[in-house]
Amino acid sequence: MRHKKLLFCTVILLLLGLTGLQAQKTIYVMGVDGNQTTVVVEKIEFPSLGTITVKTPAGSISVPTEEIRYVSFVDFTSSIPPLPETSKGNIRLFPNPAVDVLNIQLMSASLQSATIEILSIDGKVVYAQKINSQNNLVDVSFLSRGLYLCRFNNGTIVETVKFLKQ
Repeated sequence: MRHKKLLFCTVILLLLGLTGLQAQKTIYVMGVDGNQTTVVVEKIEFPSLGTITVKTPAGSISVPTEEIRYVSFVDFTSSIPPLPETSKGNIRLFPNPAVDVLNIQLMSASLQSATIEILSIDGKVVYAQKINSQNNLVDVSFLSRGLYLCRFNNGTIVETVKFLKQ
């Protein structure tokens, strides 16, 4: 039995060697500007403090580390599925996840104006704005990535809807 296992392992190693096994891996690099780049990497080096050099099949790329938010072997941007348009009785938020602008649609024609507050997940108000049916865009580009609450208040109705900032 031991002989069969040894023979099997030898054949597998020989087949792997004949197929030209390459040490290439796809990495995902998120820049501080929020743009993600996918790179097939053969080798990563740190030639000096503050610089990363990536060797790819097409050549080498050197990038200052202060321009990189993170490097990962997992594509985090595609691992979060898009949420459906979030709506409660009187308001609808889209797109969700939001990148720079959150559109807030007042669902009832009887709602003339309201106050919108954006709260962090720990309940702190990070933004407040009065909206109406003509002015319903909220700039969320200053927010960090994460889960937020949007509280709608028109004096008689208070509703809270969750949204993601990407």
